[in-house]
Amino acid sequence: MKVFAPYRSIYPSTVPRSVVAFWILCVVLQAGPGLALEDLIAPKIGVVISMKIRPYMEAAEGIEGVISTFGGQADLFFVENNTDKQTQILTEKILSGKYDQCIGVGPEAARYLWALKPDPSPIYSMLLNPEDVVGTGGNECGISLNIPVSDQIDIISRVFPDLKSLGLLYDPANNGNFAKTAVALSAIKNLKITKLAVSHRKMIPEVLFGGWNTIDALWLIPDRTFISESIIQYIIKEAISNNVAVIGFNRFFFQSGAALSFVMDYGAIGRQTGEFALKRLKDGRCVKVVPAFKIMLNDAIIKKVGIAVEGEK
Repeated sequence: MKVFAPYRSIYPSTVPRSVVAFWILCVVLQAGPGLALEDLIAPKIGVVISMKIRPYMEAAEGIEGVISTFGGQADLFFVENNTDKQTQILTEKILSGKYDQCIGVGPEAARYLWALKPDPSPIYSMLLNPEDVVGTGGNECGISLNIPVSDQIDIISRVFPDLKSLGLLYDPANNGNFAKTAVALSAIKNLKITKLAVSHRKMIPEVLFGGWNTIDALWLIPDRTFISESIIQYIIKEAISNNVAVIGFNRFFFQSGAALSFVMDYGAIGRQTGEFALKRLKDGRCVKVVPAFKIMLNDAIIKKVGIAVEGEK
């Protein structure tokens, strides 16, 4: 297994090509020279978490670590399975004015905080497509799970320099704008994206059958129409049998045979969120931040499908 350094620091010259596991955070938000320890006096942060699952807990631990470094305190709360009384108590705590900043980790927690409208306005973390959760009213701040389309295309084209045709499987109802943006940006890289549109999972075999001979790789993105483990495994198996590399978006894809996978680093995203919150307390601004992630390449699959990797032709 290789893990390549993504985007701005891609393939740093100081790192041997033989490295087996190499982690690089992409555009990690730094506290910056203006955010000194003495600028903040023991900040108190309320962290509301959607549920007790590992990704959210890793992010929460990352937040706690950053806040404690600055002498502050992060109190953790959960919204899953709360009784009416528990929700009432939580609401009273959030609106009590005790916290300098509140953070919602996960969609349920973010919706809860945005409905309460605490002062200052909350920050979100670990949201995919945050505009669908908290809207676009102008007060939306936080760290999403969305890697910019331009960054993904840049990485794909750099890792696989001979790639000419990339199939994009998607449901237009869910990812029509993503597909439109991807097609426009890929042209800059001399990469052709073939749109493989499906409106129902039953369409997948037929659409893929008609596309295998026209694409060099297949790009799978988060899409609720066909995101299930069994479907993903089926698609990857069919792709490999047709010598087509699959590009996925989490560790499950890598384990299932994707040639390249974008994998989120939840703990690092939590640290980004903590730094984001502290910086906002200092200057009141919201700056868009790319979530921390790594890229995993599956050497065995790359060799099997015969796709060239940068620097290894």
